Amino acid sequence: ALTGVGGGGAMELISKTTVSSSASSVSITGLVQDAYYLVVARKIIFSTNTKLELGFLNSSGNYISTSGYISYYRSGASILTGTTNLLNCYAGGDTTGYNFFIRLSTASNQNGGYFKGTSAGTQNWCDIHFQTGTTGIYGLFIQSQSGTINTGSTFLVYKFKES
Repeated sequence: ALTGVGGGGAMELISKTTVSSSASSVSITGLVQDAYYLVVARKIIFSTNTKLELGFLNSSGNYISTSGYISYYRSGASILTGTTNLLNCYAGGDTTGYNFFIRLSTASNQNGGYFKGTSAGTQNWCDIHFQTGTTGIYGLFIQSQSGTINTGSTFLVYKFKES
């Protein structure tokens, strides 16, 4: 028997958001600082072939629209630095079943994450880095570049727990 060894970490489901009527955007709030999250979007249904745009919310629940808030992201071979406040993630031209996950750290001055989205036969991934010393991340802002996110689209938020 081992002594002084704690149990392993775990993930706790902290929210489930299901779109009940078509919407141009979905906000997920309630993230806390100095935490690590896994956000899973299951079967996002778009009204039209479009791009998913992913942004972030401040402590008041407002969308952080500051250009350059995201200081770096890489998507495939493309690198974008210091010019955006939204991740622009192609949905693969499929209106019936896009999904993604994002791992996200909200630790002060260490905000960052990894995004991967997929639909039938396509995938998109982004490494995300934020400006240090900027507004903390307290939520996610998800929108359709055109059209709507339709009824039934589901977003799950898990928080990593230490034991």
